[in-house]
Amino acid sequence: MQTDNPRGIAAMSAAMAVFVLNDALMKYAAETLPVAQSIFVRGALVTALLLAVAGVQGKLRYWKTLFHPAVLARGALETVGSFSYIAALAHIPLAIALAINMATPLTILPFAVLLLAETVGWRRWSAVVAGFVGVLLIVQPGADGINWWAVLAFASTFVFALRDVNTRRIPVAIPSLLVAAGSAAFIGLCAGVVLLVQGWQPMEFRHAAALAAAAVLVGIGMHLLVTATRIAEATAVAGFRYTALLWGVVIGYLVWGDLPGALAWWGIALLAGAGVYASHRERVRRRMASGE
Repeated sequence: MQTDNPRGIAAMSAAMAVFVLNDALMKYAAETLPVAQSIFVRGALVTALLLAVAGVQGKLRYWKTLFHPAVLARGALETVGSFSYIAALAHIPLAIALAINMATPLTILPFAVLLLAETVGWRRWSAVVAGFVGVLLIVQPGADGINWWAVLAFASTFVFALRDVNTRRIPVAIPSLLVAAGSAAFIGLCAGVVLLVQGWQPMEFRHAAALAAAAVLVGIGMHLLVTATRIAEATAVAGFRYTALLWGVVIGYLVWGDLPGALAWWGIALLAGAGVYASHRERVRRRMASGE
């Protein structure tokens, strides 16, 4: 597979801006609707949107690739990660959820070593440790107990890291649009199964509007994310996820009036700094390897 890190970085940065807006809309809906129902409605709309675009581009003739094992594995990982993250998002501030989710790039490093045979030096391993210390400052386990919703958000980062590493294993001949559509369909179907048990709750217009807008945004974001993780090395684009933090803080404050506490700010700074440093070390390593 040909690697194009600059394009991958641009796609990742755009994906983060889109995903923060999606997260804000999903948080708004999931605060009063069942998580499975929110995911089901969004998943159905996203799948229809992506398949329609794929049809316009003439890529539906490759529909059988939706059943490729790597595509199905990505859908399964996306489903577990999304359920965990959105459930947590409904109970903790947007900026905190996003900050915890930003541990995904650092979590990718050990998986990239184990599954993709990428080389990671002691400096980037140190960044991983520093980043996880930052997560502890954000979660702040103490005498008052552990915020298990924050822990659930952190657990989702491991699932998303596996998802991104697995994406690099999807054959390049499979269109990114279909990969994204396959993941969206997998999520929607699983949420539908949960809804059969939970039952359907009537939605207000504001819920439907929020989920429809989230569907458009997540469709765009998923396509950008799949593109970024397929055309660029996982460790090269990982640090650019942190552009989401600024958006999360601003939107969280404007809509919910939430601002992280002092320790959480230190944790966010440490986590973001560790991620950016790990990405910097990756670029340095590649320049040295190429003799520049």
